[in-house]
Amino acid sequence: MFDLVNDETSIKLLREFHDKSKYVVAVCHGSAALINVKLADGTNLIAGEKVTGFSDAEEVIANRPKDMPFHLEDSLNVASNGGYEKAAEAWAPKVLVSSTKKLMTGQNPASAQPLAIELLKKLQA
Repeated sequence: MFDLVNDETSIKLLREFHDKSKYVVAVCHGSAALINVKLADGTNLIAGEKVTGFSDAEEVIANRPKDMPFHLEDSLNVASNGGYEKAAEAWAPKVLVSSTKKLMTGQNPASAQPLAIELLKKLQA
């Protein structure tokens, strides 16, 4: 995830997906790719949205804080203007689906299947 935060190709692709009204979906540490995606008006893609990704508590349990150059939970919260949410318990699935954008996020590996189910529902609708 370290390189996705500032990766120009990733940022450009995510912006293009949004601009073309395609779904932007991220799970676990992949949500880091959303942090620096800016829209045409200069706002963050996730500004004002409810988003999730790997939590600080999960990082501690996995003994990973020493390996992380930033706190994903905090960074998502800042980029979304306070919209970060997490499950009540570490490792429990958490999926958030935007009501205004084609944006979906999942908190951790346990969220992958429920996130895929939500995406499939949207694609079939």
